[in-house]
Amino acid sequence: MSDLITQLNKIKDKKFLMEQSFCKFIKSVNERNDLYLSTEDQIDLFHEELSKIKVLKDTIIKELMIFYFNTPDEKLPELIDYTGFKFYEDFEILKELGYPKIRYLIPILFEMLLDSNWPCSYPAKNLLIEIGEPIINHIKILFERGLNPINIDDYDLIEVAITKIIPELSSDSIIKIKSELIQRIEFFDYSGNEL
Repeated sequence: MSDLITQLNKIKDKKFLMEQSFCKFIKSVNERNDLYLSTEDQIDLFHEELSKIKVLKDTIIKELMIFYFNTPDEKLPELIDYTGFKFYEDFEILKELGYPKIRYLIPILFEMLLDSNWPCSYPAKNLLIEIGEPIINHIKILFERGLNPINIDDYDLIEVAITKIIPELSSDSIIKIKSELIQRIEFFDYSGNEL
């Protein structure tokens, strides 16, 4: 596992250095006050630098795609950083990898929905909806755990599934959990607390 983390950190270090390079460029343009360059020349210079950065970024994203693709599926949850805005870096890549490659991330994606103010919440919701029908089994597990909750988050996860995910699924997917859904909704009041 440590080899995987080392490889991932090397790729992410390249991304960090690229971002730092761009920030230094912006700072140098601002500090120079560029008395010698016209506005058009400054724009051209900025555009040229941005083009270089885009090529570097695309290369790094491809490296990350290849890295995640070659990583065993069950190891992905250990490699993805779910804190704050860092998840945005991996979100598009996870979206491209798709299901079933990211199947081990489904429980974590549901947990990200618990706090709608969390920056990861919205992309996690979109990714779950994009996965679609394969998340039905996870929702069934949540409903079963809700009957004998392991912890208080189980109730919250059920509420999240009912209010944020299930309405976005296809009718065919919803029909597969219709009886469980009706059973769970009967036991919840408007706030999602068990009655």
